[in-house]
Amino acid sequence: TFAFKLTRFGKVHSPSRSNNLGKGLSNSVGNYIYLKRNWGGEYENVSILVALAVNNDGYREILDAAEGSKEDKEIWLNFLRHLKERGLKGASYLAVTNPRLVETLGEIFPDARWQRCVVHFYRNIFSVVPTGKVKLVAAMLKAIHLRKT
Repeated sequence: TFAFKLTRFGKVHSPSRSNNLGKGLSNSVGNYIYLKRNWGGEYENVSILVALAVNNDGYREILDAAEGSKEDKEIWLNFLRHLKERGLKGASYLAVTNPRLVETLGEIFPDARWQRCVVHFYRNIFSVVPTGKVKLVAAMLKAIHLRKT
């Protein structure tokens, strides 16, 4: 189920979709997952867009989720507009894994800051590192990210 798939995001609180998103949230994250859906006996891939944020108590909250037949600029544009209409003021920090999200983010939230998802950054690096050097490179990357400045 979709709820089970969301457990990969860790412990989350899921508020009502009608909640006003204008207060008490920071560090928004936009992400997506692909699921197979059986519709009329045919299986098809669908993309599920998910918006998460950290509340004042430090818990992640699912702000909203939307289904699309494909994951493109138009669906992200509609999704971000919907979040803004619900009162989301913008993203103080957005971890981005998708270039189409980056394209649309500035149109809806021009002051939002974003950075590339660290997990996907690491995966891209490890994909070009020789197998025998992965542990060494991983240790170097860990040392870089643990630095205070």
